[in-house]
This record gives sequence, C-alpha cells and structure tokens, in this order.
Amino acid sequence: MPLITQIQAQYPDPIASYDDDGMPDCYCVGGGIVMFASMEWNDEDSHNVAFPNSADLGDALHKLNPALPWEQAEIFAVQIIEANDDERFGDAWQIAAQALTL
Repeated sequence: MPLITQIQAQYPDPIASYDDDGMPDCYCVGGGIVMFASMEWNDEDSHNVAFPNSADLGDALHKLNPALPWEQAEIFAVQIIEANDDERFGDAWQIAAQALTL
C-alpha cells in the first residue's frame, strides 16, 4: 500500500486551519503527514502538530522520503499548506503523494 494511502487512511478528514475551533481531533493534510511521521520515527516533539508550519511539514516529508531534497520538501510543504487552506484537500493530498514518491 502506498505511503500516502496509509496516511490518508489514518487521517481521512482534514480541515483548513481557519476552521480549527480548538477541537482536539482537528488537523490539516500537513498535520496528518507530520503526525504520521512522528509515530513512524517516535518523534515526541512534533507528535501533536495538527497544523504545522512549512518547516515542520518539510521536515516530515523529508523523514518519510529521504530521497527528497530538503529544499524541495519545503516547496512541497508550502504548496500542501496553500492547497489545504484553500480547501482543495484532494490537491493537497496529490502534492503530498508527489513529494513522497520522488
């Protein structure tokens, strides 16, 4: 099963960051990726980052796909966040899939 499919299965209902009303189960596409990466790497520091910034998301993308250069990971992270916050969740997942398969 592709990595992105595993992440989507675990985090199927992302929301835009401005829709976050403080509910504990809220997360964006990037948050799902960061939380998944945190569990994979037992990274306690970013385990509960539901709405990460581009640096944290880029770091998670690179951890999940070490072949992805850091600079490219950050570019993908910005694109994922922008798509997510425009409520284009399908696009955000597609961008993430590209980042994880390069």
